[in-house]
Amino acid sequence: RISRQFSYPDFLDYTESARAFSAIAAMRVKNVVLANEAQSVMGPMQDLRSSTLSLQAVSQNYLFTLGANLVLGRDFLPEEATPHSGQPVMVISHQFWQTRLQGDDDVLGSTLSTLDPHGTGNATTYTIIGVTAPEFLGQFLTPPAGWIPLAFDPMALEDRTTPSVSLIGRMAVGVSLLQAKADLDAIAQRLS
Repeated sequence: RISRQFSYPDFLDYTESARAFSAIAAMRVKNVVLANEAQSVMGPMQDLRSSTLSLQAVSQNYLFTLGANLVLGRDFLPEEATPHSGQPVMVISHQFWQTRLQGDDDVLGSTLSTLDPHGTGNATTYTIIGVTAPEFLGQFLTPPAGWIPLAFDPMALEDRTTPSVSLIGRMAVGVSLLQAKADLDAIAQRLS
């Protein structure tokens, strides 16, 4: 995992230029509140923040890059993850499916409506297209509620000056750590 933040255009340059990696994916954390839970909160705004869910907005190849298996449904299609034409779809974690959705066998095709916990009032309704295997956690010790395409913030995706995503890559077969570092360093030097 490459720990610092990158702009989305830099991610595209790394993806195109890196030879030491078979895949590089991008991710950023997005906190949301389920719309039905937000409506039931009667107390102060801090109560709303306490019911916040963590999602990960990811590049189309993220689940593939991390070797995620799905127990239901499918991964993102390229057209669902393209800036300006992204589809509001979500792959949910097994943990979220079991704990919040009671392991509903008819979960595929159902929808989840979310709100920004900071009070912008913008709601997004995602169609659930997949459920990850129980062992898949993503990049953290606790899995997020789900994964959505990064394509939903096209303005941020066009701005090279704003670091907004972290990167993770799968090294190509036969590549050493030193070769991978040299490859990344050469790209970073060219970008700077």
